[in-house]
Amino acid sequence: MIHVSNLCKYYLSGGKQTVALDHVSFDIKEGEFVVILGPSGAGKSTLLNILGGIDGLSEGEVLVDQQAIGQLSENALSFYRANLIGFIFQFYNLIPTLTVYENIALMKDIKKDILDPMYVLERVGLKMHAKKFPNQLSGGEQQRVSIARAVTKNPKVLLCDEPTGALDSETGSMVLQLLWDICREYRKTTIIVTHNASIAQAADKVITVKNGKIKDIQENAHPLSIQEVEW
Repeated sequence: MIHVSNLCKYYLSGGKQTVALDHVSFDIKEGEFVVILGPSGAGKSTLLNILGGIDGLSEGEVLVDQQAIGQLSENALSFYRANLIGFIFQFYNLIPTLTVYENIALMKDIKKDILDPMYVLERVGLKMHAKKFPNQLSGGEQQRVSIARAVTKNPKVLLCDEPTGALDSETGSMVLQLLWDICREYRKTTIIVTHNASIAQAADKVITVKNGKIKDIQENAHPLSIQEVEW
């Protein structure tokens, strides 16, 4: 599903070049549950933004579903983001003036072949909150709405940037269980960027990033379920 080869990302500021990613290479199979680990500033979010078509690459090759995203035009990138990628962020980015259902049903304006919003709300345990507004929900519930929104779009890849960073451990575990279930049930390639090493125990593949480089890649032949992870 994803092939990254010698990916580099440079930023210029005040005439000085900063290396955010330095010859990064890895592969991710369809339906894998992948964790990208590393400290703040390691390049994790930059890597996720490039995979999502939000940021461009400086050198190397990135193939997602056989598309070389570094060579796509702006229009093609917009189509790529709308159809192939589902984003889930640390902060939920819900529209406060829309109900839970309306926040999710917005996906109909982006993509035609979406999943039924009420069905997905039921799957994430929030069908009874469909008519509520985001400020009437807890943080964990709002994050589940953001997950439902991403899943409703029916993307091939879910990109999750610190999805539990703003949640307590119990609620975070519940959200991770939901992502893990979605990955397994719908075979969505799921990539989670985090600094929480415990999550790695449930991953099919763990990619560790440090100072813009791949420090280690490990595959778990027998990943734990989220319920088995020691937090």
